[in-house]
Amino acid sequence: MSNFKRFLQLVFTAAFICMTGVSELTAMEHRGQVRFGEVPVPSASVQATQLDKTFRVMTDAEGRYVFPDLSDGTWTVQVEMPGFEGARKEVVIAKDTAAAQWDLKMLPLDGIKGEPSAGFPKTSTLAPLLQTSAPEPDAANRLLINGSVVNGAATPFGLQRAFGTVRQPRSPYRGTVSFSGSNALFDARSFSLTGQNTPRADYNRMQSSISINGPLQIPHLFRMGQFTVSYNRTQNRNASVQTTQMPTFAERLGDFSSSSTAPMDPTTGELFPSGVIPQSRISPQARALAGLYPLPNFNGGGRYNYQVPVVGVTHGDNIQGSITNIRVGRANQLSGSGGFST
Repeated sequence: MSNFKRFLQLVFTAAFICMTGVSELTAMEHRGQVRFGEVPVPSASVQATQLDKTFRVMTDAEGRYVFPDLSDGTWTVQVEMPGFEGARKEVVIAKDTAAAQWDLKMLPLDGIKGEPSAGFPKTSTLAPLLQTSAPEPDAANRLLINGSVVNGAATPFGLQRAFGTVRQPRSPYRGTVSFSGSNALFDARSFSLTGQNTPRADYNRMQSSISINGPLQIPHLFRMGQFTVSYNRTQNRNASVQTTQMPTFAERLGDFSSSSTAPMDPTTGELFPSGVIPQSRISPQARALAGLYPLPNFNGGGRYNYQVPVVGVTHGDNIQGSITNIRVGRANQLSGSGGFST
């Protein structure tokens, strides 16, 4: 009978332990993320403490951490990261506990000394002191080399998105736009060869282009090969001042007496007397032809007596396109290009 009583005592004791200790034996998972604004903070130290139990983990590249086996109850969780203020709060671990979100704040410049915050054991994480020395006499004669640092996130070999290496998704399409031009408004007046007042030639030039290239695709239907399309436009208005010698009014009537060159009679090979061609020797066709030349617009007293600005306008359009690497079967590729210009 005593053995039966002892057996009942053991059963009741085991049942009591199961009922009172089930909460202590239950292990739960706790997750969280550490960020600085919208940027995740990797390699931050996260510590969870409950009585005499302490666990530490590090955040991953996305700033996330996981405690896989924390028992139910209240835990003190604190986050530390060099250069940031430490953060601490009480977290109740239960089945429906949501993931914790931590938003760190950067220390002021005077407070960044590399010393760990309260709550963590002190380690040898002090920042090294800068060592200075007196300048040498010949320091001014030494070579100075300048350099620069480029964030790797701006290159195709950037790291995964994390604190300091945020990468934005890029479109597979690339485009360029260019424009160049010039105008006479920014030029000085040209030098005059005749000594007369030479106006500034009014001109303007413009050249523009646009191009786009990328994969040849129709979303959810077709994607194959690459394409390139470009358009170029040229619009120029060129102006220049031309100078020349035009026949005077007297020379149109056959009077070359005041000219430096006397006319010659083609029938005899002799010079006309006094440099005057008889009116009977000038044909109607020659008179009409001489009337097509403009009259002199200034008296240069030399080789030139006429100047005028000459304007020329040019306009061109050019369109080019190409398609490459379109597969036809397993062993063949198709490429093509075309263009149109005016």
